[in-house]
Amino acid sequence: MRLRSTLYSLNAGLPIGTMRDLGQHVHGVIVAQVMSSIDRQALPVVREYRQAYKAAGYSRFGSASLEGYINAMVMMEALKRAGNTPTRPALMRALDSMDSYDMGGFQVQYSSNYHGGSRAVELRVASANGEKFIC
Repeated sequence: MRLRSTLYSLNAGLPIGTMRDLGQHVHGVIVAQVMSSIDRQALPVVREYRQAYKAAGYSRFGSASLEGYINAMVMMEALKRAGNTPTRPALMRALDSMDSYDMGGFQVQYSSNYHGGSRAVELRVASANGEKFIC
């Protein structure tokens, strides 16, 4: 039996590895993700991530590791802003000062009353074999 409805998922609910396991059955599934695509090399932060990932000896890029890379960049910037002897209050003030922090094409916003980080959402469509997204 062939399913004829459109399926949607959050990226965390249907990671790339699971998509590969589903094979041809994943074709056309639409995934909402809050991270830029690992294939968007026009974004400097994605290029930097891919270079750092390769330099560390890895070859299979993933949205989870890109998200971890961006989270680490945010934390490093906050620690820089917190000063030489960062305290919890200093780190909180530093994060709250990151209104419109651009990491190379990917922006996060933090303030004393907004802690959501990024407002980015991308919709992607799974390829026929689940190896990647086709758009």
